[in-house]
Amino acid sequence: MNTSKHSPIPKCEIEEKSDFSASLSSNLSAKKPWTSDELMQLYDHVKKNGSKNWEGAVQGRTSNQCYKVWNQTLDPYLNSAIVSKGKSGRGGL
Repeated sequence: MNTSKHSPIPKCEIEEKSDFSASLSSNLSAKKPWTSDELMQLYDHVKKNGSKNWEGAVQGRTSNQCYKVWNQTLDPYLNSAIVSKGKSGRGGL
């Protein structure tokens, strides 16, 4: 029986990412504020396609980002604007 203790396996240094993969991962994880143009693209996409298919809704944004911005920000904002306009007696938007 060999009772000699083995040294732990040394951890390998991870090679530095290539410029392309580094910029890609930073772009995907970075939180970039939505521009008014992007919000209008999203609105137009939902108006045309409904709120089910998010693929390609806004160039440079993921389907998940579009889904979340629509459901958590834009749609509730539009709904509250419509309700508040109705309560003020001025009619539609």
